[in-house]
Amino acid sequence: MTPQERLEQAIRHREEETRPQRIERTLWLSNHLPAPAVIMGRAEPLHLLEEAKSVFIYGQFAAALILSLAVIEHCLVEELQDRGLLRRSPGLSESVRLAADAKVIPADWVAPIELLAKRRNSFVHFRDDGDEHGIAMRIRAEKMHPRVVMEADAKEALAWMFKAFNATLHEAA
Repeated sequence: MTPQERLEQAIRHREEETRPQRIERTLWLSNHLPAPAVIMGRAEPLHLLEEAKSVFIYGQFAAALILSLAVIEHCLVEELQDRGLLRRSPGLSESVRLAADAKVIPADWVAPIELLAKRRNSFVHFRDDGDEHGIAMRIRAEKMHPRVVMEADAKEALAWMFKAFNATLHEAA
């Protein structure tokens, strides 16, 4: 058997082995998708939204968390710019607070999105081992497997991503 044939066999086996989980995650996502049949907008957030869904389906949970929060930032900043309240992005946390102040999103959305941002930061920025939001500390505290914790974070981030995305949708003029 050639190296390529061995690789093809290994990939086929992995695809079959993970199919039930991918189906389950796809079904979970279907409950959170935006309602409109056609969505137009800036390429970056639309592309990031699609990639967030894709990496989640394939079990890349840290990537889903990171991308989901990027979509939230894009959506909120664009909406704040459209309202003349911003010229450039002040970053996710400040954008979330400004969006709540401007009634783009409800004020009670700020805390859960900021918590997700802290969890994201342990993957995006170097943190010391004792960081309470880092995955190592959280799996010890929650006594769960890292993939279980990370999948829960990814689901939560995706749910907030869709909420923020839907909150900033506008009908075409």
